[in-house]
Parts: sequence; structure tokens; C-alpha cells
Amino acid sequence: MADYYLAILARNVEGELFATLPDLPGVNVTGETEGEVLALAREFADDYVRDLVEDGHPVPKPRSYEQLLKDEPRDKSEMTRAFVPVEVPGKSVKISLSIDEALLARADRAAEGEGLTRSGFIAAAIGTRLRARTATAPVAAGRRPASTGRGFSEPGHAVDYVPLTLTENAEGQLVAAIPVKRARRERTTSKKA
Repeated sequence: MADYYLAILARNVEGELFATLPDLPGVNVTGETEGEVLALAREFADDYVRDLVEDGHPVPKPRSYEQLLKDEPRDKSEMTRAFVPVEVPGKSVKISLSIDEALLARADRAAEGEGLTRSGFIAAAIGTRLRARTATAPVAAGRRPASTGRGFSEPGHAVDYVPLTLTENAEGQLVAAIPVKRARRERTTSKKA
């Protein structure tokens, strides 16, 4: 299950781009581009929340945007804010799985060597594979990840969100705007002979 946490993107005094998630104080990342920072924020937030759950700590609930505006006022170094989907671990569910017998034997030996159960080992392997896939988002056989090219996406960083600017209008209502870059179209003139 994913909850959406607000990420604040800003530049520090050295000019480095960074993001913080106020509701997850252990998540602070830096990067070269907005896409890289948001991809790292998502990855670090997923890991941070998973660590909290594994250590028996409660996971902070994300505050509403209105509450965050009150609690976290904007400052001049802030560039934008974006909601980042964070996977909050749920309860374990039982599944049926078909797997090659030899591969299962190897997995069982590896699990035993790491002090894990079969289920724990398989879950950890899936988590590792998914994190690696998200972090690298390889472009294979000419195919791009579905989300590349949208929002802050960049090659190598698949993301599932777009930049969003939230402000209040004159009536005090929250208004959302999605910045859009329009391609310039060259005009062609035709001359009649």
C-alpha cells in the first residue's frame, strides 16, 4: 500500500539540489537533477519506512497539504514541492508459488546461510530486485519505462508523479497547477507565385 508524502526540493547554500520529507525525518537526499532527487527520495523513503516497521516503530502518517503549509512555511531556497509515493509494508500474505526444484534448493541453502526462512529470503530477494529495477530503470531493447518522459522523469529514473504547485486562491481554496512546457512551433509561410 502506498501513502503519499510531501517532498520539499530546494538548493542549499552550496547550490546542491536536495529533498526532504518533513513527515519522514530520516529521509534527506541530494542529487544532480529533480528527477534523480525524487527517485532517490522515493527509494530512501521506502527503505526508511520498511526499517521502522521491521524495528517495531510506528510509521508517521503523512500530514495534509494544508497542515504542512502551516507547519513547514516556504523559504527562498525552496524550488518546488511534490508528493512521493511511499510503500508502507502491510501484513504478510500467504501465496502459492511454482518454482524450479533446483532453484528452490539453492534458495533454501542461501536462506539458511543468512539465517532466514524460505519466505523471508524470497521476500528479501523480491525487494532487492524491485529496488534495483526502480533505481536503474534500464532501457532494454529500445523500450523505455512507461513513466520516462513524464514529470521529473529522466532516462534511468522512472517516477510515478509530476511536479505540482499548490497555492491558495483569494477565497482561501487550495488550487493545484501542473507546470507544462510547450514546444515551440515554427511557423511556415507559403508564398503564392
